[in-house]
Amino acid sequence: MKRFFEDGLEVIIKMLVTQLGMTMFGVMITMAAVSFERASEGSNNVLSLIASIVAVILYMFLLYIHVWNKGAHDRIKIDGGRMKENKLKGLYLSLVANSLNIFLGLVMVSTYYFCDFAKNPNAMVCQIFGTANDIARIIQGMFIGIVNYISPNAQTTSPFVFLLITVPALFISTLGYYLGTKNKKVSRWISDRPAK
Repeated sequence: MKRFFEDGLEVIIKMLVTQLGMTMFGVMITMAAVSFERASEGSNNVLSLIASIVAVILYMFLLYIHVWNKGAHDRIKIDGGRMKENKLKGLYLSLVANSLNIFLGLVMVSTYYFCDFAKNPNAMVCQIFGTANDIARIIQGMFIGIVNYISPNAQTTSPFVFLLITVPALFISTLGYYLGTKNKKVSRWISDRPAK
């Protein structure tokens, strides 16, 4: 475990910094889209949804680059016999980097069904849910347009949404690391496909 953290700490920090940066970027462009929609008297949140999708795609691309580079670096060690191959290392790195996101999702899932927002919104369990929801919306700002499109009211948003939005990062990290260890790039695969 100690060796895993020593070896992967740099990538985990890069993933966290990327999430922080993309959160600010996602909130910025989503808020600009919301302001434009309000100024043009639109209320369907389509622009903020599109802005959020763009932010998420960029976020996934940056995560892919981080873990692909790590996989390619580890491939050298694997070929030299200094490291055993671990095909799920990208997943493990992403789980650590997304541990706060997953924790907040689990807190929301475990408190949501015990809270009666209509009768007693000030109950402790509702406050815990609300706090976790607010923090999750802040630190996962690149997804906020998507979440608001699915459910504009924060209290009626299914808490499972906040668990599910970590799945793309886990998938991309797993795939990126695996492709890095095989020295294969998605861009090369796309460009090498025969034209129809």
